[in-house]
Amino acid sequence: MRAVFNLVLAALFLQAVIASAAKNPATSITNITIGSSANDSLFLKSNGSLWGMGIDNSSGFGIASNSYPRQLVASGVVAMAAGGDNFTLFLKSDGTVWGTGYNYLGELGQTNYAIQVIHPVEIALSNIVTVADRKGHGPKKRQCGTPVHVTAVAAGFGHSLFLESNGSLWGAGQDDEGQLGDGKVYGSFPPGPDQAEEIVSSGVTKIAAGYDFSLFIESNGSLWGMGDNSWGQLGDGHFDPLYIFADTNLPEEIVPSNVVAVAAGFAHSLFLKSDGSLWATGQNLYGQIGNGAYGPVPRPEMIVSNDVTAIAAGGYSSFFIKKDGSLWAMGDDEYGELGDSTTTGDPVRQPEEILSSNVVAIATGQYHCLFLKSDGSLWAMGDDRKGEFGDGFVASWTSVPEQILPVIKPLLIESVSSGTNLQFNATCTIGGNYYLLTGTNLAEPLSHWTPIWTNTILYHDYPTFSAILTNAVNCDRQRFYMLQSQAKEF
Repeated sequence: MRAVFNLVLAALFLQAVIASAAKNPATSITNITIGSSANDSLFLKSNGSLWGMGIDNSSGFGIASNSYPRQLVASGVVAMAAGGDNFTLFLKSDGTVWGTGYNYLGELGQTNYAIQVIHPVEIALSNIVTVADRKGHGPKKRQCGTPVHVTAVAAGFGHSLFLESNGSLWGAGQDDEGQLGDGKVYGSFPPGPDQAEEIVSSGVTKIAAGYDFSLFIESNGSLWGMGDNSWGQLGDGHFDPLYIFADTNLPEEIVPSNVVAVAAGFAHSLFLKSDGSLWATGQNLYGQIGNGAYGPVPRPEMIVSNDVTAIAAGGYSSFFIKKDGSLWAMGDDEYGELGDSTTTGDPVRQPEEILSSNVVAIATGQYHCLFLKSDGSLWAMGDDRKGEFGDGFVASWTSVPEQILPVIKPLLIESVSSGTNLQFNATCTIGGNYYLLTGTNLAEPLSHWTPIWTNTILYHDYPTFSAILTNAVNCDRQRFYMLQSQAKEF
């Protein structure tokens, strides 16, 4: 069904018939995600459907157009993650995990590495017979074919992490920096026929995957990491930009207790403690640590002392939400991803407030950011050149937060331009084709209305629909005008 922007005008008489659509709890947005290096966006609705924007260039769902949000999976999805190396993971309510996109590094757990999966495939995590706990707790036997019930997924640049309901941590994909924490560096993927392997046998509660490194929290509140540490992102006091000595291929403890949330960026890490304090470690070339300086931070440093409730680490930026609903950001702002309305692109080295209230969730990618407000609306800022916003505009970016969903219907304004001519204008919030329709009876179905003008809105900076109808004013009869978009209901 096409979404009609029902602004109806009669000649010399303006009649607005836009009605606010009633909120449907079954289709409200419940979760959002972006990979730390990904150029796509995903959101999950409360009916379990998975939707995406920008994904035809990134995540391999095989969709030809990335202009508007597209439904990728109809139901049953409870969590998802977008990887930086063009792949997507999602978790179903039955505990099965699925993937699509590139599998060149084994990140989808498929034995055929050199493939691109364009239809979701189930990632089997149940074929390992004997494994050893990588933290030294001894071997653990698992019968071949024992089901694995997954409760969380994380996607890095070319590797995947899976958290089992019993607290065991699994991994698949690239392992050249030790990011799978299995004690070996295989180069690209684990040897043998089993593409997913167990890393830690129990006690894991939260996971995060960055560019060639992995983080996890255990039930005692301790924070652990493995993989690339060239910029100090593991927070163990070491760093080596030459990529030689700082890495680790076994999980190492970073913080002993009180950690409740963790986020991994391109080369920096954020974590949240139980007292509401925000801590950061790793690369700080763009001010993403938020300590007011530049340069690597090899040990965790407290950035905010209290009241932080949620965190997100992008490629070169960082975001957090406070308990009052305010949204804060720091780091790279090249494409306006911080949403602070500046256009200079200069990095921000200390936390700055972006919005003062009502933000409930945040997700960020390499150069763009999504957030949810308490009213259920979805917003975006930053780079939109690959369709990351799903707004239909091309080659665009914005440094001001833009509402994506629900779509804001344009206000069609009519005026007499001269004599009997009519001029129509509207500011459009999404790109694409717009049609000016005319009719003499409001009760007629749209198929009976006559299209008389078409404008294509391509650029975010030029969103105005404009039409001039000559000799259109006729006082002997009433005529109605309607503006219709090509966009479908999301």
